[in-house]
Amino acid sequence: MFTPITPSPNPQTDLGELWEKYAEFKKPQVSPSTCAVDYRKYRNHIAKLPTKTLDDAIAIRD
Repeated sequence: MFTPITPSPNPQTDLGELWEKYAEFKKPQVSPSTCAVDYRKYRNHIAKLPTKTLDDAIAIRD
């Protein structure tokens, strides 16, 4: 029997927080240099976005 997955009760998830969770999940699967160099670049780009809430995807895109 399968248990259904329910959405997170916190709809105000920050994009930076979501990236950090993803990077932590991928850490055992990628090389240390990927974590140190590439993931830092993505984190810096996310930090420069005009907004970090997922509800403002259009502002992020623009």
